[in-house]
Amino acid sequence: MSEKSLWLFIFILLYASYCFFWGVRGSRYNSDSPEEYYLANRNISSWVFFFAATAATFAGLTVISQTSLVFHDGFQYVGTAFIAITVPLGSIFFFKRQWMLSKKFGYITPGEMYYDYYQSDTIRVISVLVTFFVAIPLLAVFFGASGYLVNTLTEGYVSRDLSMWVISTIVLFYVTRGGFKSIVSVGVVQSWLYFFTVIILGIINGIAYVGGTFFGAKLADKWAQRDIRAYGWLPAIAISLCLPIGIISYWVDSVEMNLFWTTLFLVFIGVYLGPSFAIAQTLAPIKMRAMSTALFFFILNMVALGGGPTFAGWLIDVFKENYNDLESMRYAMSVTFCIFIPSVISFLIVARVLPKDWDAADKRNLESTKS
Repeated sequence: MSEKSLWLFIFILLYASYCFFWGVRGSRYNSDSPEEYYLANRNISSWVFFFAATAATFAGLTVISQTSLVFHDGFQYVGTAFIAITVPLGSIFFFKRQWMLSKKFGYITPGEMYYDYYQSDTIRVISVLVTFFVAIPLLAVFFGASGYLVNTLTEGYVSRDLSMWVISTIVLFYVTRGGFKSIVSVGVVQSWLYFFTVIILGIINGIAYVGGTFFGAKLADKWAQRDIRAYGWLPAIAISLCLPIGIISYWVDSVEMNLFWTTLFLVFIGVYLGPSFAIAQTLAPIKMRAMSTALFFFILNMVALGGGPTFAGWLIDVFKENYNDLESMRYAMSVTFCIFIPSVISFLIVARVLPKDWDAADKRNLESTKS
């Protein structure tokens, strides 16, 4: 057994112990009435519900579903992450009113509320059937994915089926024994773990990319005091370095080296942003700067962030005909990084014509302020 697998077992044991604790503790307080079991006597604080609902909503979607579908269908699936905004919007429009109605009239399940409103058992049966046929396959997928994840992390030491049944047994115990109180208590810890993971990844990404953007802007402004062509030269140099660094990051053999080269890549890829804004805001007439910014972000989001993942995903599918999943991704990303070549050429052209255009823009903007 590897050291990584040992640490995984330790964390799973700690997590299972916490789940069993709340399953046993919750069973002592929820046997008096259905309201105790299903709603914890309506005494869950808003903050506890917030953390538990966040874990339930986003953990499975982003940690298992999103990543697995990106791996299976390619980088173009990343764009569907924006559907996450529907969850808080649905909460704002519907959940508060539903909570107030259930508290006033004593509803425990949605079926009770539907029956009371429509005076029909049909809608209650339909709601149960819809919940059943959606929840069962979804839970099966999540349990299977959890087992596959443990199997992958232990490098095949623990089978997927065994992992799936152990995890499902843990969940089944604290959900059925502890009721809603146990579910939200475990959900709070899950949300903290989820936030911690996202924050760590965000810190790595944020420090690298934002640091590169800040460094690029400061260096470009200082260099441009001596030669205005620096606003074109600096992005060209940085993107030229991104080409080999990006390719290396996909061909290294360890996670640690991939993280190092990817972080370095994020530093250099952020350098272009400051000089690009400086050029766009200076060359555009004063009355068209808002439109210039809007056009810049339109191209950045629709063409780059929209077309890039789609193109990379299509290439992965093309290379999969002759290579395995890992190699097809490596070849696809290596080809995708070649788009940096025309980008470098474009910035070099900008550096060549920038002094003349910059002087003309300064004169035009000065005349506009006087008029």
